[in-house]
Amino acid sequence: MSVLEWFFIGLIILFFMGIMFFSLSDLRKDLVFYKKKQKNVKQMSQYQKKKNMKKQPH
Repeated sequence: MSVLEWFFIGLIILFFMGIMFFSLSDLRKDLVFYKKKQKNVKQMSQYQKKKNMKKQPH
């Protein structure tokens, strides 16, 4: 194969590697976001439980 063909094969490989890197970084960003969101939801549910416990007469 000629040098030009290897050059285009390299470009195609780099293109797909770039897409893969972008996708994985986006998935990682979403995972971090949803972990933080889940933590906030847990804190809110604990807050609601404490609030409801205080409302109930003993």
